[in-house]
Amino acid sequence: MPVRGDRGGRPCCEHRWREYVNALLFIVTTGIPWRSLPHDFTVTWSATHKHFTKWTNTRLWEQMLAGLRAEDRVHAGRDKAPTAAVVDSSSVKSTPVPGPRGFDGAKKIDGIKRHILVDTAG
Repeated sequence: MPVRGDRGGRPCCEHRWREYVNALLFIVTTGIPWRSLPHDFTVTWSATHKHFTKWTNTRLWEQMLAGLRAEDRVHAGRDKAPTAAVVDSSSVKSTPVPGPRGFDGAKKIDGIKRHILVDTAG
């Protein structure tokens, strides 16, 4: 008999997790609404949305990204965590609109200035 989950019901099988991820990737890449998930998937849109919400609230995506980033750094022969960072900035032109312009080092620019924190790999 299956073991009941923390909120009732039976726990999910191991191979079903892959189906949830496949359905989620399909929704993200195609841009369709949740309810338009094709019936070819063996999971429902509501269950997929429930798991996506749970994974987002438990910060699973951030943990996965941090793990992949650390693995990539080790594969490149560096430490898991960066030891130094550089602030990079660039001015990005936007479409011409009437109104005031921003100042960047006494230069009038049409657009915004963006800043990003990067490690030695960029």
